[in-house]
Amino acid sequence: MMEKAYPQATLILDMYHALSYIGEISKAAFGGGKRATDWFEAQRKLLL
Repeated sequence: MMEKAYPQATLILDMYHALSYIGEISKAAFGGGKRATDWFEAQRKLLL
C-alpha cells in the first residue's frame, strides 16, 4: 500500500519495537516456554 501511495519513499522497520510486539504476541499465543521462544525466534529470523 505504501509503495503505491509513495513510490519514492524509503520504508524503515523499527526492529526494537517490532520485536517487542512479536514477543508480546508469542506470550499471548503460547504462554511461555520453549514453544513461545521457538516461534519468536522463527519470526525474528523472517524479519532479518
